[in-house]
Formats: sequence, structure tokens, C-alpha cells
Amino acid sequence: MLQIRLLGILQISVTGTILPVLPTQKAVGLLGYLAVHSGKELSREHLAELFWPDRPRINARRSLHTALWQIRSVFKETGLNPDDLLVTTSSTVTWAPQVECWMDVPEFEKAATQASPQKLQSAIDLYRGSFLSNVYEDWCLEERYRLEAYYLRALTKLITHYLSSNRFTSAMETSRLLLKADPLNEIAHRAIMTAHYHLGNRSAAIEQYNDCVRLLRKELNIDPSEETRSLYQSILDERITYSEPVTGSLSPETLEKSLRHQSIASEKHLEDNGLFGREKEYQSLTDWWENGSEMVAVLKGEQGVGKTRLAQEFVRRLQSTGASIGWGRCLPVGQGVPHFSIRMALLDLISSIPTAVRTSIPDWQAVEISRVVPELADVFGVRTVSGTQQLDQNQIFSAICNVVISISKSIPILVVIDDIHWASKSTFHLVEFLVRYLLSVQTSANQKVHILTISSDTTQLINQTISITRLRRDHLVRDILVSNLLPEDVSHWITSASGGAKNAKRLADALYNKTLGNPLFIRETLGALIEDGKLRTDNVTWEGPILKTGPLRLPLATSIQQLVEARLLPLSAKAVETVQTAAVIGTYFDVHEVKMILGREEETIFKDFEELVAAHIIEVNTPPKKHEFEFSHHLIQQAVYEMILPPSRALLHRKMARKLIEERGEKAASRILYHYRNSNDYEAFVRWAVIAARQAISLSDYATAAAVLQEAEEIGVKIQIPAVSMLEIVHLLGESYTFIHEREKIYMYAKLYAEMAQQMNIAGWQETSARWMRIAKLATGELAQM
Repeated sequence: MLQIRLLGILQISVTGTILPVLPTQKAVGLLGYLAVHSGKELSREHLAELFWPDRPRINARRSLHTALWQIRSVFKETGLNPDDLLVTTSSTVTWAPQVECWMDVPEFEKAATQASPQKLQSAIDLYRGSFLSNVYEDWCLEERYRLEAYYLRALTKLITHYLSSNRFTSAMETSRLLLKADPLNEIAHRAIMTAHYHLGNRSAAIEQYNDCVRLLRKELNIDPSEETRSLYQSILDERITYSEPVTGSLSPETLEKSLRHQSIASEKHLEDNGLFGREKEYQSLTDWWENGSEMVAVLKGEQGVGKTRLAQEFVRRLQSTGASIGWGRCLPVGQGVPHFSIRMALLDLISSIPTAVRTSIPDWQAVEISRVVPELADVFGVRTVSGTQQLDQNQIFSAICNVVISISKSIPILVVIDDIHWASKSTFHLVEFLVRYLLSVQTSANQKVHILTISSDTTQLINQTISITRLRRDHLVRDILVSNLLPEDVSHWITSASGGAKNAKRLADALYNKTLGNPLFIRETLGALIEDGKLRTDNVTWEGPILKTGPLRLPLATSIQQLVEARLLPLSAKAVETVQTAAVIGTYFDVHEVKMILGREEETIFKDFEELVAAHIIEVNTPPKKHEFEFSHHLIQQAVYEMILPPSRALLHRKMARKLIEERGEKAASRILYHYRNSNDYEAFVRWAVIAARQAISLSDYATAAAVLQEAEEIGVKIQIPAVSMLEIVHLLGESYTFIHEREKIYMYAKLYAEMAQQMNIAGWQETSARWMRIAKLATGELAQM
């Protein structure tokens, strides 16, 4: 097999034998350029001008011919036929290998954009050095910077993973690689400081900070960022909670010994992390975790009140005591993927647990849970059976329960489900099943397993009424209300954050009166003041016209949408176009997905994302989340989305749906359905509703299937779809409702199916209809009374 390594100095090998080095840098650069444009016809004129821009046209063409001859000669020396690699005509050159050929760049890019630590590590291993490190063509520099950005992101993601899973030695090693590539990277300096401290070497952590200070002052004549200085101060004060280093070499017994409960947090710690006025709610969470008999807690409150922020801080401190966290998030209505939040939480949990715990999970459980969460196959290193075999509800629920029980033998577990008000009925059923199953098998040998859910109490949670009500009845749920901040909380927040700035109290009072203490609204209003030049927060003490005496006028915005619109005004037109495209894609999104719609180069999109992250419109995700970015709050996504004119929105949704079909086909059925729903392409919506419903049924998510099919039925009636298509929808609805046991719906669709099938002469309709009727009667006990 031919292998071409472009990362580092060019290396070509055939079946393990390394070929001679190409004689000139131009030949090296030309081969690299052809290889990264594999399969693309490149004109000789273009290549000659690109590589020899200063030479006359005829001389440049002659030089191109010579470089191609040099490339061919090297391949000939190994017995390869150059014509099997290069297709040349009088006007074009194409790299089109007819033999098996492996290149490191595409493999590196693929691995670097994955979420799993194993894939990220493989990307780092592939990166032998910068792209064609001894070539200095302009095009090569652009590619080099692009791939270096992938490398730096992969390192940063892996460092975050290692720190969050307490693998401090690995975090330090990876951070040193990041510093080697980017010596001024404060993320790497902070990670090494943190790792040294948790490994018991406080003096080395302090020395690392001093190295960081010296470097920044020497190279840039600046001091470290506030975040780095704050970490340094915490190390000096010994305010970082110490926990034993967790590595793959620890046995479960050693691990259990190292994870004894520690104090979770204090009021001062909350204030240090920007959480003011939340001591009561935080204490309720702490009491629930340490002493509560309820297995489930529900953080309830209005949108933007800070529920997720509070939960994140609770989780962060809980991790320092040795607990393992699985965080999942429900998608907004219409973006639903079967069991998405639970699958996301399991991926997060299992990816982040110590290796010693993960390897203690039996192989059969690893295979079983990987069928439910396919992304875990790479984490466990197992093979899953491919195909369309349906998993019934018992298989799914049992797989999840078994693996949670196995993990809980070694380590306490908290499963977090954010935005549970968007969850499907099946998700609530799964939560109830998990709680009751754990209660039935839990012994003194098991660590605690708790479930924290986050819900907007402004939404009527119809789906939860049965499952959560039953758990409440049995005293298994604790409700924790998170309200808007009180005036004194806002005052304390602004006074503290502003460094005691003059008139900070007056600003705080005005903010409270305008926002009624909603933290998100307060942050957005402060952001608008900064954008308007009325407030400067880059110094220790805030400054600006808004803090002067005289009339105090806050932005006139009366909604988050108006504040977001004001936030977008200073951004470049391309950044606004990018974020609007992202808002159409959904809650989570990747650079590649934005590129699919806009057709722009990734480099320009990354620049836009840098602007948007700096403006706090979007956030960078960390492994094991599947997508690279998300909006900083769903209300911000909603505001950006509403800024797009409806015809443009529909066009973008249609374009995204078609791109997903091209790239992923039926694997992305739920997402394709979401985009067609919002594109006003009703025929396509009905077609994909059936596909998405079948997938939901294959995962035993009958409630989601029924909801999608009912929508398809209503639209199908309006646009008068063919009778055979409507019959398929009715049949799937009937089957779905038999599993949900909704008697009235089963009766209705049994009769409707019988009428339609009889008119169309469909064989076997009597048996199907009769079976549904029997199930309906069983559901109400009618058969037992006969």
C-alpha cells in the first residue's frame, strides 16, 4: 500500500519502505498540492502560475514539467507505475490513484473533529509536525495554519477531557504538547498548573505560573489573563479542593478509597464564580445530594433565570469530590431525536469515567449499551452488529440500567437532563423505569445514583404528568424553585463585579427595575451597554458614562431579541450571516454544517465563530459532545432565528435538508424532518415523517413516532397525498398507539384502517384491525370482564 505523510516533512512509503526524498522543494510542494486536491482536475496554467509566479509563462510551464518528471521518477524507483497515480493531459494534471493509497491529512482531519478521546489522541499521534514543514509556498502556509488550528483544537479538547475526568498526568503531557505548538497559550499553562496542584506539587504549579508571566511579558509585554491570575491566587490560598489523581492504573478498590465525600462549596465560592443570591438553592441541591431520600431533583424556574448555570456550578464542584457526571440535554420540540438526552448523558458519563471503572464493565454490557448509543463502540473498543434490527423497549431500558449499576459499584453518579420540559413521553418513562429499577437492586455495595433535571416552569409539562407524578407520589422527587434575583442580590452582584465602582449601586437598581432580576436579561443589558461604549469592564474597576452622575438611561430594548440584535450590530456582515445560518441548523452545530449551507471556506467561518464567541452569542463545546458549538442560551438562538425573514428561513431550511440527505441520508431522518417542517415543503415533510417514525419505532420510542405521524396525517389530508401513503401513516399510527396503550386512539385508527384497507382491497386487514381492538380492550380490562 502507498502511504503519503504530509504532516511534517513529506514522507512517501510503499509497503513499509520509505522512498527517496524528492530533489526540490517545488516538487515536494507540488505533490502535496496535488494530493490534498485528490481527484480534482487542475490546469497546468494554474499550477505553473501558483508555483512559479515570477517566471515567464513558458519557463513556468517548463518548470512544472520538470517537477512532474521528478515526482514520476521517484514512484518509478519503487516499481509503481506513475500513470496509476497521476492522470496528465496537455492542459491538466490530476492526482487520482488507481492503487490503494493512504494519506495522513484526511485521516487527521476526520479524527480531529470527533468527540471521543481515542479519536482525538489518534489525530494528535498523526500530527508529526506542521503541514509540509520545509515548504514555504503561500498556499502551503494557508493549509498549514488551517491544519494547525485543528491540531490545537484537538489538544484543547483532550486537555479538557483529561481534567474533567481527573487524569492529571495525561492532562499535563497533552498540555506540554500544546505549549510546544503555542508557547503563549494560557489554557495550557492553566492546565499544567491545575494538574501539578492536584498531583500534590503546589510549588511546581506556582513555578508554571511564573513561567507564563515571564513568557507573556517577554513576547507581548502583557500580564496573564484574569482567569490565569485567579487560578494562581486559588493555588496560593489552597482553595482548590484536592482529590487523588485518577489514572488507568488505579484499581476500583484504590479508586473507591480516593473518592470519599468532601465539602462541596461555600457562599464565597459561589460569589467567586459569579453566582450571587443562589446560596439557598445551592444548599438545597447539596442537601438533596448528601442527605436526600429522593432520587430525582427538579430545578424549576423561568427561562433565563440561571437554572443551568447553577447546575453547572454544582456539577463542577461535585466532580472534585469524585462523583461522575453524565449531562444530557433535550432538544426543542421539532428537533427531537429518539432518547437523545439519555444517549447524550450516557456518552458523557462513560467517556469521562476513569479507565479502571470503564474496564470493569463486563464486555456483554459494553456491547449492549453500544447498540443503544453507537458512539460508545469506539470508547469501549467493541464491535456492534450493524443492520436495522429493532431494539424493543425492554432491551433499551435494561441496557441502560445494567451499565449504570455496574458503574455505581465503583463511583457515585449524577445524571443531568437539561431542558426536560422538551422531553418526549418515552424519556419520562425511561427516567421512571431507571429510578424504580435502581431502587429495587441497590445495595450497600453500590454508590449513590441521582438524577437532576432542569425544567422551565413556564411550560405545561404534559408529557411528565404520569411518570413524574407517580414518582412524586412515592416521595422520590424533590422540587427546587429558582426565582429571579432579589434587589439586594443584583446590587451585591454588580457592586462586586465592578470592583466597587462609583455609582455601581445606582446601576444595579436600574438593572433590577428593568429586568426584574432575570440574570440572563441583566447580562444581555450589560453586554448592550458595553457594545454602546457606555460601560468598560476590562479594568479591575468598571468605568464609563453609565457610571457617571446624571440621568441613567439603559438600552431601550424590551426583550432578549432586541438586546441580541443590538449585540450583533458591531459584528461583521459575514459573522451575522454565519450565526443566522447556525440558528437555522439548530441548537447544536458544526463548522462543516455551516459550510454546507454557505459554501464558504472553513477558515472564514472559524473567524466568524471567533467573533461570535467573543460576543457571547455562541459557545465552544468540549468532548464528548458530538457538535463543536452551541448557542450560549436557547433564547439567544431563538432571537437570532426570528431576525431572519421567513422566506429566507424556509430557503435555508430546505437547503440544509437537501445537504443532510446528500451526506447522511436516512441516518439523519429526524433532523431532515425538522428542516422540511420549517421549509414549507409539505410533500417532503410527509415523506420524511414516515422514515423518522420508523426509526423511532425501531428504538421503541412510540410516543415520538405517534406525534410525528399525527402531524404527517394532518398535512397529508390538507395536500391530499395518495391513498396508499395515507394508509401507511394510519397503519403506523395504529401500531404505535397499541404500544402506548391509548385506548381511544387505538379504536379510532383500527376503524379508520379497516375502512381504508377494505376500499383498497388490502389483504389481512381484518386480522390487523382485530388485533388492535383486542389490545384496546386489554388496556381497559374489558376482556377480563367478559
